[in-house]
Amino acid sequence: SSEDRRDLISWSTKGDRFAISQLKSQDTAAGANIFIVNGASGKVEMSISLAGTSEQVDTPFIDWLTDGELLVNSPDSLVIVDIRSSPPKTTDLIQDVFLLDLSYPIDFSSMDFVRNPTVDGYFIGVRVNHPRNQDAFLYDSVTGQVKVFEHDVSTLLFFPDGNWMQ
Repeated sequence: SSEDRRDLISWSTKGDRFAISQLKSQDTAAGANIFIVNGASGKVEMSISLAGTSEQVDTPFIDWLTDGELLVNSPDSLVIVDIRSSPPKTTDLIQDVFLLDLSYPIDFSSMDFVRNPTVDGYFIGVRVNHPRNQDAFLYDSVTGQVKVFEHDVSTLLFFPDGNWMQ
């Protein structure tokens, strides 16, 4: 019901701005907007329109990866939005970074990210759950490289700063 819909908020890595993810209307297929708001003034600095799908039932989840990049996790896609470019550039992680022809999130068992504590970057990991692929993929934004862990057991990745992801 419409009462169950909510706006989602995420503070930037520096804590000076926040992003609000909000459905455009009660018709979830209409898509969503992301508003970048100055934390001190409350002024909307940018509005980003996201297309909707018939599968969309709720507001897309958003997280700041860096002070200029957002991770948008919606019912049918996993996208990086680079707000440093005009217009903001979107990158489909599943198709353009991991080079997979699978359906997100249906063909995946997990997704996680860890910010790099020493440089302005991050790691994003996904675990595929498909009859022809059970691999884990890890993207390093600093190097632009993807590592593939080929096996069919659970994977735990540990990072030098003590963070981990499954």
